[in-house]
Amino acid sequence: MALSLETEMKIGLERPLEVGSCDQGPSRLVSAAIERFSAQVNGAFVDVEGELEFGPDGSPTGETQYRLTNWQNLLDVGAASGIISHSVTAELAIYLNLMTILSGMSEEISGELNVKSGQIAFGQFFIDTGVRIPDLCGTL
Repeated sequence: MALSLETEMKIGLERPLEVGSCDQGPSRLVSAAIERFSAQVNGAFVDVEGELEFGPDGSPTGETQYRLTNWQNLLDVGAASGIISHSVTAELAIYLNLMTILSGMSEEISGELNVKSGQIAFGQFFIDTGVRIPDLCGTL
């Protein structure tokens, strides 16, 4: 599986990262203004922009706008990787197919995603991304 990522964002930190700042304890990501996030995986394209805040546990909350192209491939990757459970995948495919039909587009859909405590609300579906951003000193 080939993955390509491009992003442009402004991040907010709990406190500035400077030489020796990790000696004062961990700093953590508190916000991200996503101007552009583009990913390509298995012929599927994802474009996202929006604002996220990160809780003390590193889980994101906020609103984003998305555009998905060849979303069927994205569902296959999500199910194969375990990000989306197999039981939700079939229902989500029906929902996304309906969105595609209503939009008049065959391979592309777009809309708003609400993220709360690491869960993505996609229509009536909630997908726990498991995304938790660790403190930055632990990764330097």
